[in-house]
Amino acid sequence: MVYRAWPYLWVAILAVFLLITMAFELARGVVDPLKITIIVVFLFAIFINFKLKLDNESITYEIYYFNFRVHQKVAHVDDIQEIRFKRVGWKQKSSKIILRGRLNIRVVSFKPKEVYQALDEYDVPKYKSEDYLVLEKFAEREG
Repeated sequence: MVYRAWPYLWVAILAVFLLITMAFELARGVVDPLKITIIVVFLFAIFINFKLKLDNESITYEIYYFNFRVHQKVAHVDDIQEIRFKRVGWKQKSSKIILRGRLNIRVVSFKPKEVYQALDEYDVPKYKSEDYLVLEKFAEREG
């Protein structure tokens, strides 16, 4: 199944705020180069999104800028050393796929939320933090 994440919505809100303050500064005739640089970086960051494809024998992690694939990492089940599940924030789940000899894959803010259940079904060693187990119990009671 394919899961997607667009984690930088807060960057868009901050960029709009900076653009508004920049418009007021331009009306006064003042230009701050640092603020212009920050706005450009934020505008580039807004259009980044992630895609995670889970198959029986592999996990594919892709980074897109607009609709152009910038990076792709394919991890076969044999390459996975461990999957660690933990809590991020108050009520959000997270996982880290630890690979042998390569950079890890961090899974946060992917939709639909069943991505963590799908990762739990892989036949690899798993570690779940106490906070994550509390979130699972809470989800069972709600669900």
